[in-house]
Amino acid sequence: MGEKSTAAVFESEIPALIKKVQNLLEQEGISTVAGPSQSILSTSETIAVYVTLEQEREALRIVDEALSKDLLYNL
Repeated sequence: MGEKSTAAVFESEIPALIKKVQNLLEQEGISTVAGPSQSILSTSETIAVYVTLEQEREALRIVDEALSKDLLYNL
């Protein structure tokens, strides 16, 4: 049994990644149900949205932590 190629591993992860992005978008109040005139996000769009949301969450976490320590008030 050979190891899976990077592409095969990536392809196997895409459905879970898309579902995670849909859940994150829905938490933000953005509908991910495609209507007749809408198209589902492409793989690259899905990854871009996921990365953006993760970066935003990390930035908010850092700001929240800084606020809790009064670090921002000393600027």
